[in-house]
Amino acid sequence: MTARSVNKIDIQRRASEEALKERELQLMELNATKDKFFNIVAHDLKNPFTSLLGSSELLYHNIGNLETENIRELALILNDSAKSGYAILQNLLDWSRSQTGLLKINPERVNLRNLIHENISTLQLAATNKEILILNEVKEDFFVFSDKNMINTILRNLLSNAVKYTYNSGQVRVSTTITTDEAIVSVKDTGIGIPANIIEKLFKIESRNSIPGTENEQGTGLGLKLSKEFVEKLGGRIWVESIENKGSEFRFSIPITEG
Repeated sequence: MTARSVNKIDIQRRASEEALKERELQLMELNATKDKFFNIVAHDLKNPFTSLLGSSELLYHNIGNLETENIRELALILNDSAKSGYAILQNLLDWSRSQTGLLKINPERVNLRNLIHENISTLQLAATNKEILILNEVKEDFFVFSDKNMINTILRNLLSNAVKYTYNSGQVRVSTTITTDEAIVSVKDTGIGIPANIIEKLFKIESRNSIPGTENEQGTGLGLKLSKEFVEKLGGRIWVESIENKGSEFRFSIPITEG
């Protein structure tokens, strides 16, 4: 074996070792990020369960002395807490399935107007309790060939956030813009807005940016991170424009393909 061949093998060996070290570093960073992420979710799951336990215990020990209106208020707290916990678990399950490769894209013909209407209907009780008007400005059927469940998850998270962070008697508007190659969905609210220094961190998995809603509703911030991941899996993009105390507008795109 010539000196030139030995030198070439040595260079290849060093390159392989460096690549391996870099891969190990990436895995360590990924594990650290996921550990931090799960700590965030575990911490934020305590909020709805604390509310559930406290309210149910109060109801159990005092139901004989409570007025109908008091019972109604406690029942509403129980319902809101249960839905909050369920939403966190649902997002966590979707995220876990996505990370482990169990979540596959199943494109089908999706009526975007109907899907938006269904998600608005699901949130109608929460919106009514805050006297928030949710407007579906998509008046005509429009079809895209995409994954219905992923689009549903994106809409659910954006709409629930809009209701959460909108002041009482505010508005949430959902609209679409159609171009030659994509459909852009907009969810615009009249809520508290987002500080500029937080916007750039909103979609990062390692960041904890969730703040209580206008009625102290709790969350993890996982919904936006999951929405970004799903949007990108579908070949689209997601972004936000916001002004503090004026509101936010989240938009995401869905490529228009034939199906």
